[in-house]
Amino acid sequence: MDCLLVARSQHPSQIENQPCFRQPLLTPTQKTRGPFKVWCIDLVTHLQPPGPRGESICIVAVCPFTKFVVADALPDKSSLSTMRWMHQRITCFFGVPYAVQVDQGTEFRGRF
Repeated sequence: MDCLLVARSQHPSQIENQPCFRQPLLTPTQKTRGPFKVWCIDLVTHLQPPGPRGESICIVAVCPFTKFVVADALPDKSSLSTMRWMHQRITCFFGVPYAVQVDQGTEFRGRF
């Protein structure tokens, strides 16, 4: 529930006891410019058991417009691995995106 809606509907003395929920960093429900123009990307780390080639990291990309999901396993979370995956799985299939929304992870800096 949105904190502002709760605050506006309550008596001022009741506002202090209501829980407020913070929006997530990636909001894949926002409508964007068109299908496959914007991607929201995040990593899931420390997966157990590791994959057959030792992958313990899952990278997930969501198109907010269509809710289309692309997910794969990565061997590490370096900028180079993330950039290669982005090129092979997103850019080659859907074209160059207008924007990429990410959290503030270090794997999305540098060579990315």
